[in-house]
Amino acid sequence: MGSRNKSTQKIRESIQLIVENNIESIQDSLDLMNPKDKMKFMIDLMKLVLPTVRDDDEIEVVSETPSIDYRSLFNFKES
Repeated sequence: MGSRNKSTQKIRESIQLIVENNIESIQDSLDLMNPKDKMKFMIDLMKLVLPTVRDDDEIEVVSETPSIDYRSLFNFKES
């Protein structure tokens, strides 16, 4: 089970790098999407990047902060 977790972590890190390296083109694509498609994209992306938590899972506290600013990724403006 340990190597499965390592593989999952490696995949998550790879996806994070892809997002970070393509942030401008991702934002351009998001700007062209209708709100419904934009929300679906955001939810699908979060499923790839964030860990899935189930009722019987123990929550692991991670000390490092993610390097992606999701507010800028999805062009959210603070009011």
